[in-house]
Amino acid sequence: MMLLLSKKNAEQRIATFLFKLSSRYKARGYSATQFRLSMSRNEIGNFLGLAVETVSRIFTRFQKNGLITVEGKEIELVQLEEIQRLSGDCVGEDDDRISTSQMD
Repeated sequence: MMLLLSKKNAEQRIATFLFKLSSRYKARGYSATQFRLSMSRNEIGNFLGLAVETVSRIFTRFQKNGLITVEGKEIELVQLEEIQRLSGDCVGEDDDRISTSQMD
């Protein structure tokens, strides 16, 4: 997993994280676009190998660009297709490449 993440910049890592999390919620019958982030910004940073400041900065940028809305730990992926594009993942790629099992 770290090899995969090391090939992506910070924006791509967070976009991948959000997109894969969305896919997991959808597969379980929940909303793919609105959910509660159970991890803190610090935990997300540790998981993705990023500083908490970088995570916060990119979340803010995504909000300003209209990709997401965040209220506390509640997040809405307003432009899911754009988030997928930013992640660098192609449609139909293996959804298990990045395991988010730590969040279960």
